[in-house]
Amino acid sequence: MRQFLHLLSSLLAAVRQVFLSVLTYFKRLKESRSRYYKRQRDKKRANFGKFRSQDEPVTLTEKPLDIVYPDDLNPEIDKLPEGNAVRQNAALPDENVAHQNTVLPDENVAHQNTVLPDENVLRQNTTASEKTRSRKLPALRETMQRFTAGKRRTIRPAYIIAAAAGIFVLAGLITYAALRSKNVYTLDVTLNGDPVVVLEYGTPFEDPGASASYQGSVIHSNDQPDVPVSTKMDEEPVEPGTYMIQYSAEYEDLKAGAMRFVHVVDTVPPEITLTTDPDAYTLPGQPYKEEGFTASDNHDGDLTAQVTSEEKDGHVIYTVSDAAGNKATADRAIVYDDRTAPVLTLKDDVPLEIIVGDDWKDSFTSVDDLDGDITAKVKVEGKVDNYKEGTYTLKYTSEDAHGNKSTAERTVTVKPLPKNDPSLAVNGEKIVFLTFDDGPGEYTAELLDILAKYNVKATFFVTGLGSHPELIGREAEEGHTVGVHSLTHDYDKIYADEDAFWEDFDAMNDIIEQQTGSRTNIMRFPGGSSNTVSAGNEGIMTRLTVQAQKKGYDYYDWNAYDGDVYETTDPEQISQNIIDGIQQQSISVVLCHDTKEYTKDGIEDAIRWALENGYTFLPITFGCFECHHSVQN
Repeated sequence: MRQFLHLLSSLLAAVRQVFLSVLTYFKRLKESRSRYYKRQRDKKRANFGKFRSQDEPVTLTEKPLDIVYPDDLNPEIDKLPEGNAVRQNAALPDENVAHQNTVLPDENVAHQNTVLPDENVLRQNTTASEKTRSRKLPALRETMQRFTAGKRRTIRPAYIIAAAAGIFVLAGLITYAALRSKNVYTLDVTLNGDPVVVLEYGTPFEDPGASASYQGSVIHSNDQPDVPVSTKMDEEPVEPGTYMIQYSAEYEDLKAGAMRFVHVVDTVPPEITLTTDPDAYTLPGQPYKEEGFTASDNHDGDLTAQVTSEEKDGHVIYTVSDAAGNKATADRAIVYDDRTAPVLTLKDDVPLEIIVGDDWKDSFTSVDDLDGDITAKVKVEGKVDNYKEGTYTLKYTSEDAHGNKSTAERTVTVKPLPKNDPSLAVNGEKIVFLTFDDGPGEYTAELLDILAKYNVKATFFVTGLGSHPELIGREAEEGHTVGVHSLTHDYDKIYADEDAFWEDFDAMNDIIEQQTGSRTNIMRFPGGSSNTVSAGNEGIMTRLTVQAQKKGYDYYDWNAYDGDVYETTDPEQISQNIIDGIQQQSISVVLCHDTKEYTKDGIEDAIRWALENGYTFLPITFGCFECHHSVQN
């Protein structure tokens, strides 16, 4: 439109210039012809005087005119306009005809007078009579009409108007042709709404569409304001990113298009939800113990694992960011308090029942959630006298720095020392024969003390391996049975043949005799009579068991075992194995080893249990009970 206006303005300026040139031309032509006609009038006046009376002299001064004619004007051939012709006196209907003896109004009429006060009026100052003048006038008019014929023509206003109209028509045709040549039809696609749309994630996208129009740049006779538009979108704008929508239109032989960009953005920050326990609190000076939180984002989902927290100035600040960089924070004010009493614990390893003379040591702990271990501040009311039978009650009180208290109580019973009474054995029921192999060793003396404490008699199958042979004598002196086990306990040597075995046996019996003053007729085969370690000498155990009986020896195997060699090293388990074993039969021969510390530590509990449950402990004597395994070799 702006180009069209500029073009129209240029055309109008050109038409104006042409019109002004034409007006200038006619103006100059009029001026030139006026000068020319004035010159002719002056000449005619001079000639007109010749027809006057001779007695009326006329003095005419002729001043030549300096006329400059346009290039396209020839005064000799151009005709004068009819309106300005000098008419004869015979017929003067026009207003421009010169009258005799009157004032002529037309500027182009020359008056006959020597004195001409008005340039347009020629007065007649002669003394001729009217008749004389009347006779001369027709001839004068005819003469001047002939003189001016073909020389003068009046330019009428109609001609000027016609010329201007022709120019305007020509200019219009030129303008129309120029407009037609400049007219360009275009097909434009216009977007409805903004060309760039910013859409928040999760908001449905509604395409505002586009419109297309077909129109000329100057002439609009064939415009089409509503051209169908097709839309192409490769992917729905759902996920954050930039999407392009293409609009296209076709009309006649033109194609046009436009594009819209949709930016899906995620500007919504995640949301942090704090879990609050109304009973929760934090100990003064202690770090905050998290109560819980969750974080979720409208696009990224669960962000709980990405939350970071910082404890500062009595607050916990939680921070999390989603994939789009949106940041969320949450603030939790920490509640500081101390509402929990110390945890007072009475140890289970302290026996609630002891035997007179047993060592008893109390054990407990007290731990506060703020003050830490305050066991040393626990107050105990009461005391246990382990050398005096009775029942003792102990009361414990523990208080933290904030006045929270815990209390506990337990009762300890001191029992009289149980004694083994062999006379209580009735009909061979609940009899226990404790036997100890491989000694004496470094724990034998402590074991003898425990046995003496409960008046329990046992049987020791001794060897020559220990460093305390003198304990063999003590065993015998305290009423225990001493039997031969082996001097060397070397399976390969003693089971090489019968002679080697009895040689080893006799050497050990010699030591026993030296320590106790007598030899023994009680024995136990190394590995038991059912051993397979003697398999290298086929049938040797069969032969040895027979020979032992012929020689007057009574050998004993076992039917209960504390498991101290291959099964366990736990004193409690040792004790439990003995208890379990003696409950399997009415008369039990229990295999133990006095060379094991854990056996020594676990035997006392087993003895107590057995005594408290009606069992009697006896030493093995010759022929008291037969306990033989099935011989395997």
